[in-house]
Amino acid sequence: MKINIIRFFSFIAIAMYLSPTFAKAEYVICTPEWENYTVQDGSGLYHDLWKKVYEDIHFSVQYATLSRCREQVSAGKAHAYPGSYIWEADGRNLSSPKPEYYLGIEFIAVAYHKGRGLDWSNESSLKGKRVAWELGYEFEKAGIVNEHVNKHNFKDLGNALKMLEANRLDYILDYAEALESKTEQLGLDNTLTIKKDVIKGPRYYMLFSNDAAGESMKAIWNQKMEVFLKDGTLAELYKKYSDKSYN
Repeated sequence: MKINIIRFFSFIAIAMYLSPTFAKAEYVICTPEWENYTVQDGSGLYHDLWKKVYEDIHFSVQYATLSRCREQVSAGKAHAYPGSYIWEADGRNLSSPKPEYYLGIEFIAVAYHKGRGLDWSNESSLKGKRVAWELGYEFEKAGIVNEHVNKHNFKDLGNALKMLEANRLDYILDYAEALESKTEQLGLDNTLTIKKDVIKGPRYYMLFSNDAAGESMKAIWNQKMEVFLKDGTLAELYKKYSDKSYN
């Protein structure tokens, strides 16, 4: 009975997506700007993926912090956002896709100052240190950070890197592409050390608003991702951007 109910609602969601009313609807994806993934000029892995998945509907992309996107989608002001763990939908007004159709797998890099006696051996290097990551990332709940740290959150990676240079932080956790790009922009590549992909975390997902538009986007996501997983589209696209999540 439960399976039949799920199939019924999936059918309804797809039917709404195909109907003339919904075909003209404005669907909104809210996302942070991430180097290599969601650059505001429309380039990046996730932009390319969304264009393939949602090629038959009209959608727009808004840029905000991850925590702000979560709020917007929970309130129904946007209809999907990337980069959250599947359990984050619990207790929130959010809807999650099928677990096998994830957006990515966490491969976290670490940055620290070259001249302050710090090093990286494993996660224990973080113990008791001033460690920063982007606001909205739930690294502790996800089991990515298990040591007791003096936690700091930032909204702007560039400002966080300047704090690292000024000895106001010990380590920054983020994605390698973002750290390398921003460090080079700021001229800090000879000052800071970046260790790539030193912590492997769980899968993360697109989450959707718990309304008709969100359910339509989720139904399309599940349908298209199944096809792309089987025909090799995902492996090819992720390889193009040097992302190991589907390789």
